[in-house]
Amino acid sequence: MKVPAIINKTVSVPNMMNVTMNLTDFEMSNWSLDNSRKLMNLVGNDHAIFSFKDFTGGIKANYMFITDPPLFADIGQINFQNPNTTFSVNGFSDEIDGEIRMNIENISLDMDPFTLHFDGISDTSDVVSRFITFSGNIIRDRMVSLSKYPKALDKLNHVINAVIDIIPDEIDMPATDLYI
Repeated sequence: MKVPAIINKTVSVPNMMNVTMNLTDFEMSNWSLDNSRKLMNLVGNDHAIFSFKDFTGGIKANYMFITDPPLFADIGQINFQNPNTTFSVNGFSDEIDGEIRMNIENISLDMDPFTLHFDGISDTSDVVSRFITFSGNIIRDRMVSLSKYPKALDKLNHVINAVIDIIPDEIDMPATDLYI
């Protein structure tokens, strides 16, 4: 699947520089997923299991960026490869005093290291490729480790419920008596 232009923008850092960038010819390739496992399994009234197995694929796009003043500039192709990801989460929801509460009981995450490569004409592309791939895979390692640590679920449940609390129960439609 090819998409023409995704990003074509100039971003300004006030009193410092402008960065003009574009991302074109976005293409997804070789995506696959083991379909022997159900993506969503509803168990009972309020319990669900969301999972996928052996998710792989790649993304390619052409990129260009230049700063004004011209400190950095590069043009080339970006390639991202996800060799394998398997993920499963199960939990349930409940209503307590009119508020929805989520409780995740189990998370399982297994990911192989991914690669992100900027194949450009500048040395910047090599530095950025190595930095993002290295940093991203460190974060990936931590996420895989945390998914195997049961006490992390308590913190995750707290964060999820805090985010749910931020979502308003009603959204008023201006100049009417209607709400969503």
